[in-house]
Amino acid sequence: MPLLSLPLPMLLSLFCGAAAIDVTSDGAAAAKPASFWRIVNTDEVEIAWRVRSLQLFSDDGCTKPIMAQANETGVAFGTKAADMTAADYVFMLGSPRGWETEDICAVGESHLGFEFHKGPVDVRCIVIHQGDDGFYAYSMALQSAASGSGPWSDVGSWSHLPSGKTKISLACPSVPSVPHAEVGACTHVDARSKECGFRCLDGFGTPGGEMVRCVHGAWYSPQCLPVGTMVRLVATAPERIKPYWVVLHAGLYASEDCTDEIRMEGSAISSGEFVIKYASYHARNAWDGSSDTSWASNERCSPSKCWLGFHFQERPRPVRCVRVEHPHGSEYHASAVKVEWLGQSGWEEDQRVLVQLLPLPREEL
Repeated sequence: MPLLSLPLPMLLSLFCGAAAIDVTSDGAAAAKPASFWRIVNTDEVEIAWRVRSLQLFSDDGCTKPIMAQANETGVAFGTKAADMTAADYVFMLGSPRGWETEDICAVGESHLGFEFHKGPVDVRCIVIHQGDDGFYAYSMALQSAASGSGPWSDVGSWSHLPSGKTKISLACPSVPSVPHAEVGACTHVDARSKECGFRCLDGFGTPGGEMVRCVHGAWYSPQCLPVGTMVRLVATAPERIKPYWVVLHAGLYASEDCTDEIRMEGSAISSGEFVIKYASYHARNAWDGSSDTSWASNERCSPSKCWLGFHFQERPRPVRCVRVEHPHGSEYHASAVKVEWLGQSGWEEDQRVLVQLLPLPREEL
């Protein structure tokens, strides 16, 4: 289940190359101001390293941006790029091009970075938007130098990085406060990894985890929301829905005969949606009242793994019936669905709700 606060949830200056990272005894990087900064990949990138955008910050919390503007505050540089993806585009945050290597990025072969003309800067945090599978660095290091010819000093390294947009820092900032929650004691793993217990205050619950975590130097906090403002429909049978679970339309009703439809004011949520270039299978399609659009799960479903839901702006009227409309045929169907609401202890099943799955068996004869 995705962490909704994340919105993962949830930017920098780069190079591609490999080296062991020199850190202090507690794991915090011994960084110093420098005019040249770069990131290097410390693991092979299978197809090509693609970086859509990059931002640098002078504080561990990524709140104080460093202005890296090509041809204004300095010069972007990097390994030879594919056509129309020069290093400059990475620092143009509104540009869709970004930077991409010409070929496979072997360990230590590619690089991307920025030379600052107005004097040394101190980089403490970066946010990078990488490509998808085969186009991103799973591990990378941050390096600095006084000149373009080096020598380069290792400042920090990170591994187990995801694709997409990621915030990474040299050290965890101070423990954040979480609205409507109490944050408890923390376990110190290293300078860039911590875990703190927390609990939502009375009247609030979280759809996320039970810990406030610092990962790669960035804090991720579960969100405490008013109980009863989130609902989800969870597929519990069959053992496999393949290739995807597809819902043409879903509706919530205040009466047991699936009349008196509840108004949907808020945002759609799900365990993930199928992505294809020229079509949309977002969760909102299931709640738009039209059978011409649909939601599709992002993968085949086993019991309780896939779900479709809604986050209401305000707690709705009690729900007594749920209707789920599938496509005709035998594929893409859930044969059993349970209803869960956000409660004080997290997701709680509501067995009072009647679930009606369409089409009915006789409609398919």
